[in-house]
Amino acid sequence: MTDFGGSRRSFEIGRIFERTFGAVGFNFMPFLGLSLLLSGLPQAVFAYIQLENVKSTDGDFSPTYFGYLLVGWLVALVCSMTLQAAIIHGAVLDMNGRKARFADCLATGIRNFLPVLAISILSGLGVGLGTLMLVIPGIFLAIVWVVVVPVRVVENAGVFESFGRSMRLTEGSRWSILLLFVIYVVLSAIVGAIVTAVAMGVAAGVGGLASLQGPSTAMTIVQVVVSPLIGSLSAMIGASGVAAIYTELRTIKEGVVPEQLASVFD
Repeated sequence: MTDFGGSRRSFEIGRIFERTFGAVGFNFMPFLGLSLLLSGLPQAVFAYIQLENVKSTDGDFSPTYFGYLLVGWLVALVCSMTLQAAIIHGAVLDMNGRKARFADCLATGIRNFLPVLAISILSGLGVGLGTLMLVIPGIFLAIVWVVVVPVRVVENAGVFESFGRSMRLTEGSRWSILLLFVIYVVLSAIVGAIVTAVAMGVAAGVGGLASLQGPSTAMTIVQVVVSPLIGSLSAMIGASGVAAIYTELRTIKEGVVPEQLASVFD
C-alpha cells in the first residue's frame, strides 16, 4: 500500500480552516471579484452558449458549436490558472496581515500564468494516470503535489523544481492533508446540492410550477447563474486553502513565519 507518511502532531487542521476563511473574510471583495471575473464569467458564458445551441438546433451539434466549445475551454483554462496564482498571492499577503489588492493579485496571476499552466498540465496527467492505476497512486500524487502552485508563486521556483519541493514539504503531513481533501469535497458537495435545489425551486416558482416554461427557466438560471457562482466561491476557498496548507507546512518544517513568506512580494 502506498505510504502517505506519518502524521505530524503540529499540523493542525483547525488552523488551516482559520487561515483559509480568515483570508477569504478579510479580502472578500477582491477575492470575489477575481473569482467572478476569472471563474464565474467564463463558466456562465460557456453554459449560455450550450443552452442556446440546444434551443436553436434541437440538440443537433454543429461544427461551429464544437469550435465555441474549444475556445471556451481554452479561455476557461487560462482564467483558471491565472485565478489560482492570483488568490494564492492575496492569501499569503493576508497571512502576513496585509491587505490583498485586486490589481496586484491579478498582475501576479498573469505573470505566473505560463508556469502554472505547465504545472497544471503535468500534475493533471500524473494524477489522471495514477487514478487509472487502482486510484491510490492518483490520490497520493494529488496530495504530495498539493502546494506545487504556491511554491511557484511564492518561491519563484522552476516547474520541475516546484514538484520536488512540494513533495518534500508535504512529507510527514500527508494523512492530515488527505483528511482535509475529504472534508472539502464532502462540504462542497453538500453546499452545492442545497444551493442548487433552492435555486431550482425558486426559479421554477417564478416561471410557474404548472407551466412547461418553469423547468426550462429553472435550468437556465441554475446553469448560467447558480453553478458559475458556486464554482467561483469554491475556487476562491480552494485556492485560499492551498495557500494556508503551504503556509502551515513552511512553518512546521522550516520555522518560516507568514511575514517571511509575504516579504518576497515586496
